[in-house]
Amino acid sequence: MSSWINRNFDIDLWIKLASDDAYKFEIQRHQWLEDSISDAKTDLQPRLRGILWELNMDLEISKHKMRKCHMISRRVVAHLNDFKDVLTGNLPCTNQYPAKIFEFVPREEQPAMPQ
Repeated sequence: MSSWINRNFDIDLWIKLASDDAYKFEIQRHQWLEDSISDAKTDLQPRLRGILWELNMDLEISKHKMRKCHMISRRVVAHLNDFKDVLTGNLPCTNQYPAKIFEFVPREEQPAMPQ
């Protein structure tokens, strides 16, 4: 494990907090990750925010009973590993598969369709 994890992460404390008070665990989890992003180099922060957003969306999806727990667990662990890898320099801070941005034009500004 990297020294970053060892300096900033006490797994026993997090396990106890999760079992004792799930709400407080979520607040602390969010604050710890936000603090980690704030402490990171400026050029890494957008990538870390993207990973955090994906992590939070997966956790939100996992609240629905239709999702399989092991699928969500694997994705959450992958996001946390990505988060750690970006902070330790083992993962580039840019996505190798950039998104295509589509321009949306309001309906009233779209050209009329031929009849």
